[in-house]
Amino acid sequence: MNSVFNEIKIFFRQTFLVAMKDFKSMVLSPLFFGWTGISFIFLSYNFPRDLFRFAMSYAMPVFGQSADQGRNIHFDVFVAHISYINLIFLFAVPVLGMKLLAEEKRNRTFDLLMTSPLSSLQMVLGKYFSLLMLLFLFLLFSLIYPLSTGFFTEIPLGPLVSSYIGLFLLAGVYSAVCLFASSLSQSLFLSAFIGMILNIGLWFISQQGQNSGSEVWSSIMDYLSLSAHLTHFIKGSLVINSFVFFLSLIIFFLFLVFKSVEFIRWRS
Repeated sequence: MNSVFNEIKIFFRQTFLVAMKDFKSMVLSPLFFGWTGISFIFLSYNFPRDLFRFAMSYAMPVFGQSADQGRNIHFDVFVAHISYINLIFLFAVPVLGMKLLAEEKRNRTFDLLMTSPLSSLQMVLGKYFSLLMLLFLFLLFSLIYPLSTGFFTEIPLGPLVSSYIGLFLLAGVYSAVCLFASSLSQSLFLSAFIGMILNIGLWFISQQGQNSGSEVWSSIMDYLSLSAHLTHFIKGSLVINSFVFFLSLIIFFLFLVFKSVEFIRWRS
């Protein structure tokens, strides 16, 4: 029993070392500084603007109704903020993820990883967690915007935390998808392009259900919709089906990455 625990400990320690190595490399890269700088300039412009519009509409009566009727800072301001972050992730994660495997192949350092004592699973998980930690760091800083409104108004913490849980799971899906795209080619541009196409494609799956006359097909497409599951979290509902859906997508794409790495190892 002790030997099993030791093997598990060694497995996760080596995986953690891979993750920290790539995480430090990405955090210290000019690409990361440029991305975070542009992203937070974008958020710093849009969040105060949406907050100002909410404050004005909250204070002014509309069509004879009371000024505060039907206004909610979570749905009027925070949801827009979450949508901006999702938009940033949709296009930025493929660019960040292209470095994980495609750049290793281009720089011929991938061959060194193939001959190292690391298993394919350790390599895949390590690189995946490095990108996920980077996005978690971004989400942590972006949380400052909605939390700062707590100085002058009451904020619904439950839906806000739930929304960020959903956003983190969505970031996990994007990371797995883009790691898979990075495993397909040594071209950085092609890897980023494939990652963007796959991420955008996942968002448009639900449109197929809406345009279908079949209720069965429509329900299947609705279940496969990222937006439908994210909406559950935004509304403050921690639905088990949505957790299972996001985790299933993550595991599925990580499995594809694993098989891709195993194929390269077998071919070499």
